[in-house]
Amino acid sequence: MENQGHTRKEFIQVAAVTGAAAVLAGAGFNRMANAAPSESITQLAIFGYHPEKAEEAAENLAKLAKAVEDAEPDVLAYIPHLDEKANEVVFFEVYRNQEALINHSKQPHMKNLGPLFASVFKPPLKIVKLKNVGGFSR
Repeated sequence: MENQGHTRKEFIQVAAVTGAAAVLAGAGFNRMANAAPSESITQLAIFGYHPEKAEEAAENLAKLAKAVEDAEPDVLAYIPHLDEKANEVVFFEVYRNQEALINHSKQPHMKNLGPLFASVFKPPLKIVKLKNVGGFSR
């Protein structure tokens, strides 16, 4: 597990790379099957949210996920979850390749996420890189 401490500016920049979002349509899972396992990147992005802002967090994550789904075909999975006991957002993300991950960080909808860290979300941001060793999705 990788835990990176960041200044506020660095955190917002890293948050723009990983994002936060809501439900991914089934089409994303179908695309996962078409990605070469050796090239795909799977990670978790974990950060906090203010408990009194849970609804606002969920709404903004849903909007972000929809924007990613519509604009980024090489993001194969982008599924946010709220851990209500820990007050954390946990994203499950799969990118077709490194280029898709880099492109993700440059999208306008990701840059719009930064201001929400002042009021809805909170650091620290943890990125956990995962190695796929089997399994399936339907």
